[in-house]
Amino acid sequence: MADIPFQAPFRAPFLRHPDSDDSNRTQTDTYQFEEKPLHPHPHPPQGSFAREFSAGKQAWRLFGEQAPRLVITWVTVALMIVCLKVYQRDGNVSHHYKILFNTIITVLSLILGLNFLEVLKDMAKVLRWRILAAQPVTVREADLILGGDSLEKLFQLLWESRTKFWRGKFKWPKNILLMGCTFWIGLNFLAQASVALIGLNYSMDSGSNSIDTYLRPGTVLAAKLDCLYDDGKCPSGAPEANMTLAHTYGEMTRGRKVCSYASNANITAASQLCYSFSRTDGQEFAYRFSEYNPKDNTNAYPHLTNRNIRSTAGDCVEHALDTTSPAKLIDTPDGQHEAQVWSFGPPVSTNDTPTYDSTITIPRPYAAFDSTTYIYNGTSPPNLTNATEGIECGARCLRIYAFRSAGVRSNRTSALFSCPITLSTVYNQTSPAQDIPDAIARLAASSIALSGRYTNPYASSPNTKSWQQYQLYPWGSYWEAAELDARGVGGLMARFAMGSIAGMVELNPKVERQGSVPLVGYKLSVHWNFMIPLLCIIVGSHAILMLGILFVSRKIVVVDDSFFCVSRLVAPLMAQLGGNINGGTGESLISLTSPRAAQKGAVGGSLLDRKEVAEAIQGGPARQARKDDGDERNIEHIVYGIANSRGHSKDNRISRRSSGGEMKTLVLGEDVSVIGDLKFQRFPGGLYA
Repeated sequence: MADIPFQAPFRAPFLRHPDSDDSNRTQTDTYQFEEKPLHPHPHPPQGSFAREFSAGKQAWRLFGEQAPRLVITWVTVALMIVCLKVYQRDGNVSHHYKILFNTIITVLSLILGLNFLEVLKDMAKVLRWRILAAQPVTVREADLILGGDSLEKLFQLLWESRTKFWRGKFKWPKNILLMGCTFWIGLNFLAQASVALIGLNYSMDSGSNSIDTYLRPGTVLAAKLDCLYDDGKCPSGAPEANMTLAHTYGEMTRGRKVCSYASNANITAASQLCYSFSRTDGQEFAYRFSEYNPKDNTNAYPHLTNRNIRSTAGDCVEHALDTTSPAKLIDTPDGQHEAQVWSFGPPVSTNDTPTYDSTITIPRPYAAFDSTTYIYNGTSPPNLTNATEGIECGARCLRIYAFRSAGVRSNRTSALFSCPITLSTVYNQTSPAQDIPDAIARLAASSIALSGRYTNPYASSPNTKSWQQYQLYPWGSYWEAAELDARGVGGLMARFAMGSIAGMVELNPKVERQGSVPLVGYKLSVHWNFMIPLLCIIVGSHAILMLGILFVSRKIVVVDDSFFCVSRLVAPLMAQLGGNINGGTGESLISLTSPRAAQKGAVGGSLLDRKEVAEAIQGGPARQARKDDGDERNIEHIVYGIANSRGHSKDNRISRRSSGGEMKTLVLGEDVSVIGDLKFQRFPGGLYA
């Protein structure tokens, strides 16, 4: 509403003290109302205004007042979502970052909760005029409705209206004031509860395994890789011990979780629970190296680095094996045991004639029906670089054989396979100490066949020990090559080799190095399927409430939220108090002599509370003034509306006349034109004083 100078005569209550000398006044002196006429003047006194009412302009004004609160809600909710998303994306965080997260979320929750509190207060200040204009209420109820932005006043109004019913034209349950108070109080609690529910849909949990760690540069523990350690010692001068350990560690690979990969990127980006890997084609296997926090005595929270080593099965073949005649039996020089000598040649196609230009010897203790025997066919220990010619295929590569025997259970013929098994150097290493020596790589490549037992007596020929070695796996064993082709057999060999390396790395002693220290952190977990609907409901409810307030207030003039504006509306009621006015506290507005005040022992003038003021208006000096005029009625009900120019009617407690003239005056009192009797049941546009 636009401010327009008001040029109309009116009478305003004027405070006058009996003693004009201000120096003689005391705190307990009383003041009396005196009305002085104000005459028309072409230039009215400064501060005298009329306002033009337009429903559309008022709606935009209210929207401008309410919209910033809605923007605060939107921004706060958006910041919450961003904070939750960022922390969830970052994964494991330190204790300090957890405190920072809790601080941010707490501040945002407080902003959201306090904003809701102020939003509902602002809306209550608008809604109160619609309620006061809807139906007559008692003076006490009107006083509490005007203070409806306070939950304390709402509870008092709820108590006051518990047995009072509106006498309007509504046909449905009439205790609407009681229902409205209950709804608005519930809405306040629901708004705060919705903010509290946000905290139930996320949790910042402490870590429980290696997935829940974060990294800091520092000193770490890493495995020594220079030897196959046995009980913390590196065996020297006894190659048999290293061979036995290499095979034992390879057997341990069956207890590990194996993750799949197609490229190096899949390994480095894999979960912290993935130590061992198998390439999708089953021909290559990988292992990631770990670093440990020196304070982690149980090694429960390792950090899996991007360093890894791989074992690969090369071009595996199935040889042409002479199975047409029984294998030759010979005596072995070691213990005179019988041994089978099989003739074999290179692989051939179906139409070619095989040639058997090579032989391989398998002692009877390492052969059985329906079994697979893995063979290291070298004359020197595999860790040496001078192994038998024909099985070396590189500095870190050896060719290993597998003999699959015939049997009744398997219903198959005997077959001989050979595969080159290669151990790579360590990928992404930053120092030589992080690599595995060639000798250990060769031990791992041949580990599936190693037993640590040479095949001729040491005493008879100490310088010519033969190191062919064998390992037998019977029918039903995982390592038995039942129904596998050459590639499948090579995959078993490569996996065993990688298991040997993994066992060594995990059981070797640890040394301190510089690296990334794993620390147990905190991880944010968010229930987005509940969080997103909850935040949408919060924002949506705020928007709907704001639009609802704008809708219900379109029919009435919403008085500016100023004590001076509100006091002008109730000035006629206060004028009816007559008596005296005392400068008391904020809640003690009036000091008057009334029957109720006398009962409280008031002398000359007493301070009354809000309830007593309301009762005084209804039955105090105002009633006596009416009695002097011949009107025996009390002020029972008042309503917010347009003041009638003809004064109050003795026939109707609430006048239903429409105000005339261009200038209309808003009043909270008895003699008003209520909204129900106005055209279109709404306040007309125009000038309002």
